[in-house]
Amino acid sequence: MTFSASELEELAPPLWLGAWRNRPDAQERAAREVSRLGWLYVSRLTQDRRPEELVDLLARLSSRDLTYLRNLRFLASKEVSELLKIGPSLLRKLPQSTRQTRVLAREARGRIDWPGTMRERLSRGGDSTILQVTRGDRHTDVAENRVLAYILLAIARAGEALQRRSDVAVLGLEAARLLGNSALSGVPRASVLTGADRQALRLSRLPEFREEVSAVLALHDGLFADDITQLRHFLGERIWLPAEPDKLFELWALFALVESLEAEDWLISDLRLIGGEAGSAPAFRLRRGEATLSVAYQAIPQAFLRGSRYRELLSLYDISGSARRPDILVTAHGPLGDRHMFVEVKLTDNRDYIVESIYKALGYLSDFEASLINSPSPQGVLVVWSGVSDQKFHTEHPVAIITAGTIRDGGLVPLVEQLSVASFRPGEETGAVIQQEA
Repeated sequence: MTFSASELEELAPPLWLGAWRNRPDAQERAAREVSRLGWLYVSRLTQDRRPEELVDLLARLSSRDLTYLRNLRFLASKEVSELLKIGPSLLRKLPQSTRQTRVLAREARGRIDWPGTMRERLSRGGDSTILQVTRGDRHTDVAENRVLAYILLAIARAGEALQRRSDVAVLGLEAARLLGNSALSGVPRASVLTGADRQALRLSRLPEFREEVSAVLALHDGLFADDITQLRHFLGERIWLPAEPDKLFELWALFALVESLEAEDWLISDLRLIGGEAGSAPAFRLRRGEATLSVAYQAIPQAFLRGSRYRELLSLYDISGSARRPDILVTAHGPLGDRHMFVEVKLTDNRDYIVESIYKALGYLSDFEASLINSPSPQGVLVVWSGVSDQKFHTEHPVAIITAGTIRDGGLVPLVEQLSVASFRPGEETGAVIQQEA
């Protein structure tokens, strides 16, 4: 990763409302790192999952939310705006073709098919007034117009999906109005486009089709096709990044921890949904030899909930409230059972707020004491941006406090590996002090 300890300290002015306030450079660098690592981890699953699941993976977006983002990005594009702007003039010069049809008539309007005429006269008792005539009728059911109708229908449906949730939803109404024009009445509304239709669009004699219509079609294909590379390109590298700086810092800490474990030969064996329901599978599962680790983001096992003193007290007094969950939960799996360590992440360098956060961390220890009883100390870690000078892990204390620079430099790895050892061999989880550089 790109942060150094000195750079982290330089980017951290002492502000109560967040260490990144008025420092967009720090937030930008964190966003860049989260985006890079997030897509790196997502790309490992492209063979097994659909784009909806992959974006869910990091953004905690439901399929409904992803559909909203796709429709919003589609309607808010300059490509759609430009097409709707030229739409009325385009309808006045739609390409046409001629279709040959045979009809029975009593006047020679068209080319007379004499063999067919004789057959019809014989079949009708020798009626000499009947003629079979071949006529050429002009029509607009051609490839370019089918693509145009397809795109206008897609815009209209996107507007319907957004309804009043966005100002650009009105563009759907404009597309529906153009689609209802009599010029397109003979053009079918196809659910899919053929390769021939797309090829004809590229070769159209009208520049509007080759340019504006083609641009909207390419955008639509990229946004709505099941192709993670296209989805990533058209939605944007950072479409799933949380808007709140503190949430971004939490993801940064999560990815920094996982990357530092990978640097120590831990291999990611599975990657599952982040922020799922309580008890869902961990976000990351890592292996090294016989040892297995789970690193979960804002998710805790059912055993934690069942043993929660906080939930028990709420239930006793009939008070509604959701379970409190640490930002990250590291679990080592071994023959002696699971060993846990929670990581609470706070985007702060303010000493007063750090003090309050320490109290919250101690609250987690008390709340989940039954699940943490066999885990080595420290059982919890508080990660702050900066503001802590003592970078030593005192293993006789239940909570360690570290800065972003320490977690970036792999400072949590010794504690995680200590946790793993405790799940295999009892009595080896204690130690005096584990030194870490600031």
